[in-house]
Amino acid sequence: MPSRPSRASALIAAVALAVLTAGCGAEGAEGGSGRSAFEQQLIAMPGVVDASVEREAFDTDYWGETIVVDMDLDATAPEVTAVLDAFIDRARSQDGAPQDAHVTLGAGTTDSEGDDYEPEAPPMATPANRKTGNLRVARQLVAATAAFPGANVTVTASEWAATARADGDDPRPVIDRMIAAVRGDDLLSRTTTFALTAYAGPEFDERSVQLSPFDGLTPAMVDHWHDLSPHLDAPEFRSLWLTPEWIDLYVRAGADVRPATLTTAAYGDALWPMLHAALDTLAEMPEPTTFTATNEWDYDVPEVGAGYREDEFLRIRHQRRPAPDRHGRTWNAEAGDYLASATR
Repeated sequence: MPSRPSRASALIAAVALAVLTAGCGAEGAEGGSGRSAFEQQLIAMPGVVDASVEREAFDTDYWGETIVVDMDLDATAPEVTAVLDAFIDRARSQDGAPQDAHVTLGAGTTDSEGDDYEPEAPPMATPANRKTGNLRVARQLVAATAAFPGANVTVTASEWAATARADGDDPRPVIDRMIAAVRGDDLLSRTTTFALTAYAGPEFDERSVQLSPFDGLTPAMVDHWHDLSPHLDAPEFRSLWLTPEWIDLYVRAGADVRPATLTTAAYGDALWPMLHAALDTLAEMPEPTTFTATNEWDYDVPEVGAGYREDEFLRIRHQRRPAPDRHGRTWNAEAGDYLASATR
């Protein structure tokens, strides 16, 4: 999925607390196990497979901790809650540590490297700010792990996310199954803020869809998805991000299609069916809602590093006059006319 700040924030981001603690030395290992007393405490807890506590000295009087606890894939919510509570107790007893702590389910490792939101990453959760929130986090982790077998599940104090990769080149069936799984689960269907993401296809040429509800998986949002989905089989489609307030569409019109050449005359026949479907959906959504369309072009440009350049060729806000295009193109103007006719 293309990298952009808005999606990183809607998706749901990993928690890094960045807490430094003062005036504490390294905690020594006990006996010949090579493990600290806290690691041994964690490993002895029900459902725990392994634990790792790593300290990093930032200065003579400042240090931080990274704590990873791997638990059984079928660990219960009370077992996960107990570990999350132990993280909070640790923070209080060490004047702010840990710096970063999380639980994984069935990872088989306590290695903290890697992207927690990749489809291949194990289910994981970070503690809430207070113990009163840890049971909710644990219940969501257990429920989502069961609802999305083989997918990555990430739960934080504020939201949860499920990320999966399709077997073929189409992410839409995976999203449909995720929607059905949320609707079929009593706990998940009552949550409000989460993200469902599906990837498909090879690296650097993948397609993706992300749904990010703010107020639960409402019938309206599901209808919006069903309205858009049939139009995403176009070869130019690359990604869709759908929230209650935003439709964000990415396309690749062709190799090296620069902004000045991406005109409605040259590429309207290929792109307007997708764009019109999004505008029809925009017309049904409440204000303020925005639709943006971006073309990816010119892969692996040396001066910007590996990746595609991005040309946002259409931006329109519900019930607002579209802005003129700096390249003199007519995408915004024609979209405004279409939207005006759709809302009459």
